[in-house]
Amino acid sequence: MRSEQFYQRHLDAVSRSFALCIPQLALPFRQHVALSYLLLRVLDTVEDASFADKLQQQRQFAAFRQLLAKRPTRAQIDTFRNSFPESITEGERNLLAETGAFF
Repeated sequence: MRSEQFYQRHLDAVSRSFALCIPQLALPFRQHVALSYLLLRVLDTVEDASFADKLQQQRQFAAFRQLLAKRPTRAQIDTFRNSFPESITEGERNLLAETGAFF
């Protein structure tokens, strides 16, 4: 598990409501919920990103499954992050950059 500050920094950047609610939970449940939410937020970013075509989006879903299956390398995380369109937010891009910390 990462520090509460690590999770909160990402929650603040990608979610308004969950960033306020999750800190109200008791430890260690708070960290488990934060981790779970952020992993699902990465998946939601794949779903919501404006990819040029559906094939690229499907590749990102497949890449996410691979990240879940085996602890990713830094190069795999970088490739995953860099395969998103420029239109994603800075908070989402930072979350994607640190996706490896969630596994």
